[in-house]
Amino acid sequence: MGVHKAAPVLLVCFLLCLSSVAAITAKPATSTKAVTPTPTTAAITFVEPTSEAEIIKIVSDAYNARSLVRVVGSNHSWADVVIDNTPAKKRVLISLENYSGVTVDKKTNIAVVKAGTHIGDHAHSAKGVAVDRKVTLIHELEKYGYGLPVLAGIQHQSVGGFLSTGAAGGSVKRSLLDAVVKIALIDGCGKKQVYAPPQKEFYAAGVSLGLLGVVTEVHLRLDYKLYNISGSEVACPVTPLSQNNSLGSPIDFFGPGKTGYPSLLQFFTGNTNDGARVQWYPQKLFNRIQIYQWKQAALPAKTPLSPFVIFGGATGADAVAIQEQVAGGLQFLNAANDESPEFYEQAAGILDQFVPFERQTFYDVYYNSVSPDNGISDTILPVVISEFWFPLEKLPNILATLKTYYAKNGYNATGATSVEIYTGKKSLFYLGPSYNTDVVRLNYVWPSVNTIGTPQAWFQQFWDLLKPFEPRFHWGKVLPSYYKGAYLTKSYPKLADFLKVRQDLDPRQVFVTNYWRNILGIPAATVGKRDLGDDQGAVREPDAFGVGQEGVYPDLQDSPILNKEAQENTEYRDGDLNEAVVA
Repeated sequence: MGVHKAAPVLLVCFLLCLSSVAAITAKPATSTKAVTPTPTTAAITFVEPTSEAEIIKIVSDAYNARSLVRVVGSNHSWADVVIDNTPAKKRVLISLENYSGVTVDKKTNIAVVKAGTHIGDHAHSAKGVAVDRKVTLIHELEKYGYGLPVLAGIQHQSVGGFLSTGAAGGSVKRSLLDAVVKIALIDGCGKKQVYAPPQKEFYAAGVSLGLLGVVTEVHLRLDYKLYNISGSEVACPVTPLSQNNSLGSPIDFFGPGKTGYPSLLQFFTGNTNDGARVQWYPQKLFNRIQIYQWKQAALPAKTPLSPFVIFGGATGADAVAIQEQVAGGLQFLNAANDESPEFYEQAAGILDQFVPFERQTFYDVYYNSVSPDNGISDTILPVVISEFWFPLEKLPNILATLKTYYAKNGYNATGATSVEIYTGKKSLFYLGPSYNTDVVRLNYVWPSVNTIGTPQAWFQQFWDLLKPFEPRFHWGKVLPSYYKGAYLTKSYPKLADFLKVRQDLDPRQVFVTNYWRNILGIPAATVGKRDLGDDQGAVREPDAFGVGQEGVYPDLQDSPILNKEAQENTEYRDGDLNEAVVA
């Protein structure tokens, strides 16, 4: 495809007004293909309970009717994570939008948070509509003089959604998940369960993907008083080394580190910051990085606040206009790519307006500046995301592999956006992507304004390229087809324990979709004669979950994890069944 000669001139004109040191092409707040609830129909019911009693009744009714129940959150996850085409007589989508609130006990330094509470501002409802939240976790804690240890790049997730997908802030030193001390949920039988360490159910429920029950409350230990942060963001060439950001990088990006110039691994793990990320723009003739870092401040209380800004500090209609222009620029670059020298020159010129050699410093209350993407609109600049999590020590070899690949494959590999590189602290939750290891995370984004290609096709090259490094993935984003079966069994040593807890808490598989059955190897529901609804165990047509002639799913024999146990126990024990039935 030929390059349109007039378009770059127009793009440069409007991009010249951008002076923000923030990466405007950086990851917007959410994935596209977000969950927009279908209006209530005979097959799908959308409900917004306001009390725990309502949630219990919803799940109990679903248990008795063999309906499918899934919880929708703030539109941050890939839609299949929540609901897919699993056949069911009735599907119930629960939004906890009206089930929010925070109770703080200053004597124990514990906060009890309802799962529908959003973490911070810029919240979106389950219907994908921006809402003015009257209650957010951040601001409720602020009233009592508390802060959170770290936040993610955005803040609009619900507490239950953040927890259930294993999300994390960009720090190897702090984790919001470390603050979780108790989890309450309504299990698949409609019963309330409360778990705390060292119960195995607690470690399974921490990252549960909505498969154990409806999380209703999360208890947080409040270890941090309200605090300010100081930090900086600087854009510079990847090479050579220099303390002058217009000439080179203060990080030995591909190297082992030198005096005064840490390697990227040393930068993330050193004591110069409490949280950080690097946006790498690997495009030919451009090859630039943007280094963001923050640290809990020890500055005098009267130091004037100077917040982190994006879009040059533009707000309101001006910020909207800039993001609309950026969306047009991304669409143009995707369509104009022809791998010609002229295209690369034009692309580098445009990207230079996105990420100029600038530096900003900031000092602010933590929640205003620790989430650098929080002001980016996920409706104007929606993206699809696939997020890789690797053991931290693999970072140098990963960078070397990507450097070679980008050099060989050009714009078809780099696209117009950056790869976001940041870290995560190890977790004890069984399905946490950072289970038992500190991680480095690589965030690949596909702008939804692209009119050529598909996100899966573009992600595939990185799924294949980086597979030898044995990545885990963010559960709420797009996953490769190999992320199941034996791969997961090796990657998650506690997977079998998770599945056993899941089976115990949800014997009729009220919360199981085909999407998760395929990925996790969830075996078929084991169904006894009384559970089939008649005394003789007569053959009947497949019901809401496809239970057929033998009372089990036809793919039982394919379950790689619990196959043997499930086939040896094709009926409930009387005691288990009696306990499971909800009156």
